[in-house]
Formats: sequence, C-alpha cells, structure tokens
Amino acid sequence: MSRYLVVAYTLDRHLAAVIGFPTSIQDSQMTCALPTAYDESENVQYVSMHIKLARIVGHILDCKLS
Repeated sequence: MSRYLVVAYTLDRHLAAVIGFPTSIQDSQMTCALPTAYDESENVQYVSMHIKLARIVGHILDCKLS
C-alpha cells in the first residue's frame, strides 16, 4: 500500500468521523494488503495498526450513517 494511499484512507476516515459525513473511500475499493516488513519494525506496526483503526472507524460510520 503506498504511503499516499494510507494517508488518504486514514484522513478520509478520521475527517468523516469528526464532520459526521460518510466516508469517500469504501473498504471494497481498497484491494491492497496491509504493509508488512520482514523485520516487523515499529513503523510498520504503527502504520498497520493505524489502518486497522481507520477501518474500524469506517465500519462504525457506515452503521451510524446508514
């Protein structure tokens, strides 16, 4: 998953939660795998957890706004 896509995806989720609007990027549109690294560095773990949190926020928003 590219860095720009990660930033756009997570910003979309968090801004939608703050503003109360539906998300612009649907999870079904995201076909990339979570970032991985052989050394499991702290940065990779942080990014993976941030994406997972954004997915959870998106699911909550979808349930709340539908």
